Amino acid sequence: MKRWRKIVLGIFVGLYAAVFIVLWSAQSYFSYTRPTHPDVALGRIWSINVNGTVVYLTHREYLLAGPPMIVAAACSFIVLALLAVVLGNPFSDS
Repeated sequence: MKRWRKIVLGIFVGLYAAVFIVLWSAQSYFSYTRPTHPDVALGRIWSINVNGTVVYLTHREYLLAGPPMIVAAACSFIVLALLAVVLGNPFSDS
C-alpha cells in the first residue's frame, strides 16, 4: 500500500480518537461539576443525561457534550469506515 494512504488513514484515525476523547472528557467533567437543577439566570437550561444523572448546561456546553457532539462522533466514524473501504487495508503489502 502506498505511503500516502497510510498517512491519510492515520490522520483520520487520530481525528476520530480526538473527537471521542473530547466527547468522553466533556461528558465526564460536566456530569460532576454542573448543577442538577436549571438556573435560568446563568443560562443553564439545556439538560443532558450522563450515566443516569441529569445536569443542566449552557448552550455552548450542550453543543460540546450533548447530542450534536455525539452526531459528530458518529459521522466521523462513518467517514473513517468509508475511508478504510476506499483506501483498502493499510497493513497489507499489496
